[in-house]
Amino acid sequence: MKGLACYCMYRADIGQVTLPDGLLYNPPYLYSVNTAAVDVVKITEPFLKGEVVGKIKSSLMFKSSSADFLPGKKELLVVNFQGGSKKPKLPFTVVRIPVKW
Repeated sequence: MKGLACYCMYRADIGQVTLPDGLLYNPPYLYSVNTAAVDVVKITEPFLKGEVVGKIKSSLMFKSSSADFLPGKKELLVVNFQGGSKKPKLPFTVVRIPVKW
């Protein structure tokens, strides 16, 4: 059939990373956002294996859940999540973190 796309899912070995809440891919690096840091994994074709090459940490990050790249900068915008908190401190915070490891 024309126009029909097929998407396949494969398991990739990305080494010893903390369970991620969010993932970002900027070739050749996969950024794994977790509660206390962002693990940096170098992953290359065929994208089935990666190696942890660094960890991005900041005292501004706590219970981080997701991130995005700041356009044109070598920085991440990281959302601090307050899920499970009985008294969340609103508003939720978004912090700027340099992409350095």
